[in-house]
Amino acid sequence: MRNLLPVIILIFLFSACGDNNGERSGENQPNSNNTSSGEKNVQTQVELNQKSVEEIEAELKGKWVSADGGTGFVLGDNGNMTSLDPGKIKYTGWKADGNFIGISSMQKDENGNEMEVQKIYTILELTDNSLILMDGEGNGMKQEYRRQ
Repeated sequence: MRNLLPVIILIFLFSACGDNNGERSGENQPNSNNTSSGEKNVQTQVELNQKSVEEIEAELKGKWVSADGGTGFVLGDNGNMTSLDPGKIKYTGWKADGNFIGISSMQKDENGNEMEVQKIYTILELTDNSLILMDGEGNGMKQEYRRQ
């Protein structure tokens, strides 16, 4: 009997749920003004995505702070960003334009000469801890930079 108790509980729980194909009563019924829960979820997700874009734009205006230990990204109120991580490109400045970011960077060529390189990236995600960029305008390689 002790081994059957979990099975009996599961059967009771499933029978209590009813057979509405996973839907609550009143939802998705003919002549009902309610939309299906799937449509509600999609609408909510779209609203969240729109809010996220607004938050990213706000972050790009100067709310990012430097990472601990002197590495990572620093975003100042004047719109300048620098990276002190020697293993990555040293960013000397950037300009935000919609969901794109134009970055002017200093790189060394194979002879050790420094040269300025300007690239455009698509911003995929910008949080307090990471910056995820894609080369070009949405069709290139993804690059992720994280605070250390």
